[in-house]
Amino acid sequence: MARILVLAILTLLFTACHDPVEQKCLKICDKVVQCAASDQGAELQTRVRISCMDGCTIHQADILECYNENMECETLGKCMFNAIMSQY
Repeated sequence: MARILVLAILTLLFTACHDPVEQKCLKICDKVVQCAASDQGAELQTRVRISCMDGCTIHQADILECYNENMECETLGKCMFNAIMSQY
Protein backbone atom coordinates (compact mmCIF):
# COMPACT_ATOMS: atom_id res chain seq x y z
CA MET A 1 0.00 0.00 0.00
CA ALA A 2 2.83 2.37 0.89
CA ARG A 3 4.48 1.75 -2.49
CA ILE A 4 1.30 2.66 -4.31
CA LEU A 5 1.00 5.86 -2.28
CA VAL A 6 4.62 6.84 -2.98
CA LEU A 7 4.19 6.08 -6.68
CA ALA A 8 0.97 8.11 -6.80
CA ILE A 9 2.63 11.09 -5.10
CA LEU A 10 5.63 10.92 -7.42
CA THR A 11 3.36 10.68 -10.44
CA LEU A 12 1.39 13.73 -9.31
CA LEU A 13 4.56 15.70 -8.68
CA PHE A 14 6.03 14.80 -12.05
CA THR A 15 2.84 15.39 -14.03
CA ALA A 16 2.28 18.80 -12.41
CA CYS A 17 5.26 20.28 -14.29
CA HIS A 18 4.76 22.03 -17.59
CA ASP A 19 8.34 22.16 -18.84
CA PRO A 20 8.41 20.47 -22.29
CA VAL A 21 11.71 18.73 -21.54
CA GLU A 22 10.36 17.34 -18.29
CA GLN A 23 7.17 16.25 -20.04
CA LYS A 24 9.19 14.33 -22.63
CA CYS A 25 11.38 12.87 -19.86
CA LEU A 26 8.19 11.70 -18.16
CA LYS A 27 7.10 9.90 -21.31
CA ILE A 28 10.50 8.27 -21.70
CA CYS A 29 10.59 7.28 -18.04
CA ASP A 30 7.06 5.86 -18.20
CA LYS A 31 8.30 3.58 -20.98
CA VAL A 32 11.46 2.72 -19.04
CA VAL A 33 9.40 1.86 -15.94
CA GLN A 34 7.08 -0.26 -18.07
CA CYS A 35 10.09 -2.10 -19.50
CA ALA A 36 11.67 -2.56 -16.06
CA ALA A 37 8.40 -3.86 -14.64
CA SER A 38 8.19 -6.52 -17.34
CA ASP A 39 11.84 -7.45 -16.87
CA GLN A 40 12.52 -7.02 -13.15
CA GLY A 41 9.22 -6.87 -11.31
CA ALA A 42 7.00 -4.09 -10.05
CA GLU A 43 8.95 -3.47 -6.83
CA LEU A 44 11.66 -1.62 -8.75
CA GLN A 45 9.33 0.86 -10.45
CA THR A 46 9.81 3.74 -8.00
CA ARG A 47 13.61 3.48 -7.99
CA VAL A 48 13.70 3.11 -11.76
CA ARG A 49 11.46 6.17 -12.25
CA ILE A 50 13.58 8.37 -9.96
CA SER A 51 16.83 7.21 -11.58
CA CYS A 52 15.37 7.72 -15.03
CA MET A 53 14.21 11.26 -14.28
CA ASP A 54 17.60 12.15 -12.80
CA GLY A 55 19.38 10.69 -15.81
CA CYS A 56 17.02 12.29 -18.29
CA THR A 57 17.48 15.75 -16.86
CA ILE A 58 21.27 15.33 -16.75
CA HIS A 59 21.68 13.73 -20.20
CA GLN A 60 18.56 15.19 -21.81
CA ALA A 61 20.02 16.24 -25.16
CA ASP A 62 20.96 12.69 -26.10
CA ILE A 63 18.28 10.73 -24.26
CA LEU A 64 15.39 12.77 -25.63
CA GLU A 65 16.37 11.69 -29.13
CA CYS A 66 15.82 8.06 -28.08
CA TYR A 67 12.10 8.41 -27.44
CA ASN A 68 9.62 6.94 -29.84
CA GLU A 69 6.18 5.83 -28.64
CA ASN A 70 6.39 2.55 -30.55
CA MET A 71 9.96 1.70 -29.58
CA GLU A 72 10.68 -1.75 -28.15
CA CYS A 73 12.17 -1.94 -24.65
CA GLU A 74 15.45 -3.41 -25.86
CA THR A 75 15.90 -0.74 -28.53
CA LEU A 76 15.11 2.07 -26.08
CA GLY A 77 17.56 0.64 -23.54
CA LYS A 78 20.35 0.39 -26.11
CA CYS A 79 19.72 3.92 -27.35
CA MET A 80 19.76 5.37 -23.84
CA PHE A 81 22.90 3.43 -22.89
CA ASN A 82 24.71 4.61 -26.03
CA ALA A 83 23.54 8.19 -25.48
CA ILE A 84 24.90 8.27 -21.95
CA MET A 85 28.15 6.47 -22.75
CA SER A 86 28.87 8.77 -25.71
CA GLN A 87 29.40 11.59 -23.23
CA TYR A 88 32.30 9.80 -21.52
